[in-house]
Amino acid sequence: MSSIATPPVSPSRHRLKLSALITLVLAMALVTLGSLWLVQEQARQLALPTLHNELWQAYQIDNEMNHLLDAAHSLRKGELDSDDLVVRIQVLRSLTQSLERHHLFDFLPESQSITQGTLDQIIGLSRDWDARARWGDPQGVRQLAEEIHQRLPQLLKPMHEVMVASKISLANKIDAKRQLLHRCFIGLGWTLLGLLLGGALLVSRLVSDYRKARTLSHNLAELNQHLEQRVSERTAELSEGQALLRQILDASPSDVALISDDGKQVHFVNQRLRQRLELDASSDFSLSRLFSNAREALHFSEALQARQRLDGWETQLAGAEPYWGVVSGRVLEYHGRPALLIWSYDISLRKQMEQELLVLATTDALTGLNNRHAFLQRAGELFKSAERFDQPCTLLMLDIDHFKAINDNH
Repeated sequence: MSSIATPPVSPSRHRLKLSALITLVLAMALVTLGSLWLVQEQARQLALPTLHNELWQAYQIDNEMNHLLDAAHSLRKGELDSDDLVVRIQVLRSLTQSLERHHLFDFLPESQSITQGTLDQIIGLSRDWDARARWGDPQGVRQLAEEIHQRLPQLLKPMHEVMVASKISLANKIDAKRQLLHRCFIGLGWTLLGLLLGGALLVSRLVSDYRKARTLSHNLAELNQHLEQRVSERTAELSEGQALLRQILDASPSDVALISDDGKQVHFVNQRLRQRLELDASSDFSLSRLFSNAREALHFSEALQARQRLDGWETQLAGAEPYWGVVSGRVLEYHGRPALLIWSYDISLRKQMEQELLVLATTDALTGLNNRHAFLQRAGELFKSAERFDQPCTLLMLDIDHFKAINDNH
């Protein structure tokens, strides 16, 4: 089977690469959000309707000062109504009010305290005149007209200097804004380049992972195919092995059976045991059918479950005629579940020979009566029993006259 050998990757190195990719993605997301916020903020500022209108406001104030001065002259000549002058004062106040909190000269190359003082003076006068101007008060408005006539001409020339200074400040402000936008666009360009490089790294990583996944998938398919082939071969070998094992067990001189630990399922019974127990099918087998005594079968099963192994259990087994046999057992695993392997063999001939030897050893060959050895053995058993259960034991001895003649004749 062909395969591509790949060097193993340690878990720490894999985690380090994963952390680097996550950090890269988060950094790209943060940079993108920051760039979008910067673009939106600049667009919002550029969309303001009052952007860079300081110079226009200064020109409007200068123009309104001239109109107010002309209106004051007309009122003194009696050519203008007092309420019209009030309107002109209010117009001037509305124009100067927008510049009260406006830093008009922040972008001048040098400090212009005199110019700022002139603007503050004009703002202060417009505020004072607006507070004193009353509708329907000709006398008070006429006094204001006299004051305007005296104070305002002195401020017309300085107001021209205010307009020049505001123009210079505005030009510098626009230039600073241009430089800021230039830096912003350069930064956005580098940001886009970084995002492009990051995207390229991510794409290359995805392509690399895709190729590795395809390679692993191909290798896995080959391994699965090889595994299926090995499983098939192994299954065939196991089938052949099980068939051979069944043949061996059927030909074995022992009686063999394999049943579940609860006795409800019979996995195997060899032909010899089925014939001995006269079973029609293997499923008819049970321990109670093997043992001639049901209690003995229960004791054997309990002992085997407790010890996991039993050898040389001599008992009477069932069959066409009960016979003596030696039973052994093992607890093992069969198809993932516990099972009991039982085997036995016939020892009837051995038991018969043992009985014959016992008779020869304990009886007199001539009379068939128990001999001295049997007498001593039986006496010892009686004495032990009497001692164990604390019971009396009596020995009776008889002396029969002329018994030898009886013994010889009979």
